[in-house]
Amino acid sequence: MDQHQIWVERDHRRTLLSERPQYQLDDLARWTGLRMGCFAFPNQAGKAHFYSANPLISLFVGGHARADVQWRLRSRSLAFRCGDMTCFPGDMEMRRSMWRADGARTLAVEIDRARLSSFVGADEGLADKTLTGQAHFTDDDLARLMGAMWQEIQTGCQNGRLYAESLSLGLASHVFRRFGAGPQAAKASLNATQLSRVEQCLRARLAEPIGLSHLAEAAGLSVSHFARSYRNTTGTSPYRRLL
Repeated sequence: MDQHQIWVERDHRRTLLSERPQYQLDDLARWTGLRMGCFAFPNQAGKAHFYSANPLISLFVGGHARADVQWRLRSRSLAFRCGDMTCFPGDMEMRRSMWRADGARTLAVEIDRARLSSFVGADEGLADKTLTGQAHFTDDDLARLMGAMWQEIQTGCQNGRLYAESLSLGLASHVFRRFGAGPQAAKASLNATQLSRVEQCLRARLAEPIGLSHLAEAAGLSVSHFARSYRNTTGTSPYRRLL
């Protein structure tokens, strides 16, 4: 089950993001999107070195906490409550000197670039972009996406692979738009021919498992380009169109 959980390095030892996971492994095994978990944290902790090769997005969903950290060579005193978020850019060490909390719980998503490439397509280059990260911020849209992902996991992933891919791709695209390096891409859309081919593909595969890759292939686009273009053109996601 290791491949379904979020692992990091703490004090140069491989460990779960928190020693108090709030999930069932069977729930994670059914989820086909980006790795995700809910974690509780101790009320008090001392010094620690923290490292993750992949970007991590965390959302406070319970309690509150204060932490003194060294973030990109700067000392920061941070206060967290419900709705507050952190974007850890990956391939960076963070040093913590103090942690005080009361009932702290977070949702966390790992943007594993290898996993992301399996459903966004390497040609788009989304998984190759770098992130600047941010130690403390709020983002209602991102919080709603994470909430929807966790609800889907908790209810047994009943909406299938396409829904998991759509949510995960939406989250990754949002994170890279906000924190990614480089200019923002122009707004993409589908032309009439592409949209017609996608509709035909949707109708033809109603009784079969369908992923974003099938629809993107029908449109002749990479998966991330297709998902963005479809939403810009129709105002909804491919999954909502299926409903």
